[in-house]
Amino acid sequence: MTGHSYRLESLKLDSIYPLALFPAWDGDVAAPADITISIGSVPAQLEGATVRMRNFQARGGEALLLNSPRVLRALITSSLVVVEPAPQAEIANIAGVLLGQIQTVLWYLRGFLPLHGSAVMIGDRTVAVIGASGAGKSTLAGSLGGQVIADDTCVIDLTKDRTMVLPTTGQLRLWPDSAQALGYAPDSLPRAPGFKDKVLLGDREMLPLVPAPLSLIVVLEGGELASAPIPLNFAQAATATMGHLQRLRLGASLRSQHDLLTQTARLCSRVPVIRTGRRAQRGGELPSMITEALRTLCP
Repeated sequence: MTGHSYRLESLKLDSIYPLALFPAWDGDVAAPADITISIGSVPAQLEGATVRMRNFQARGGEALLLNSPRVLRALITSSLVVVEPAPQAEIANIAGVLLGQIQTVLWYLRGFLPLHGSAVMIGDRTVAVIGASGAGKSTLAGSLGGQVIADDTCVIDLTKDRTMVLPTTGQLRLWPDSAQALGYAPDSLPRAPGFKDKVLLGDREMLPLVPAPLSLIVVLEGGELASAPIPLNFAQAATATMGHLQRLRLGASLRSQHDLLTQTARLCSRVPVIRTGRRAQRGGELPSMITEALRTLCP
């Protein structure tokens, strides 16, 4: 297949479409792909579907058929994505769906726990910032310094003795005003695929090769919470984290609620969770507060 080869954590991804966030494959060129994204004919209905929604159909933990109006229809399994682009669909918009919903489906199919958030390595510790769209997760991640290892979709591996974050991208997707607030000229930064105005900050080729141990989860709320981050007890942490699983409706169509709850509970029993809000971020003190929480909660 002609196209592009990328490294998605330890997996080799061959894609007919360019996917700007992922680093180029740096292993054996002749190695077979773990995941292939190709163009082909996709049926309107998924045979044997156990879940049928307006924009997607799922068959257990095996496959999902996604319909993104005016962009594409795609049939997704854990190793193969077949894309049927809509007429006149722009490549940037197709890439946006591949990097968004389709990437998330792949992680659910492979048994991982994808959170809606970004992750940054600070020294030998990793902080995940999770929250709703527009809460400012990427902006906060950028203000923490350190190496970005995930943005928008933060993939958690709970199969090891330690809870790990899979490195998936070294770049943040930011609105121009957020990039400017972090000290960068938006016009000098590349555009993010699938977004009309967002820009990319960081270097995708600087991404670490191995997963990073997760030390702290920050739940960033959009409301006016108290300035100081608040540690959450287990029940609060599990509820907040479950609420910020990436595209939960897609995940729940592929995995049982018991499985997702069990993984979320295991995550929150291993990793401390704190909550904060926009007021602290606007005051400019939040990064130092999180660094202090990291030092206190994760000695």
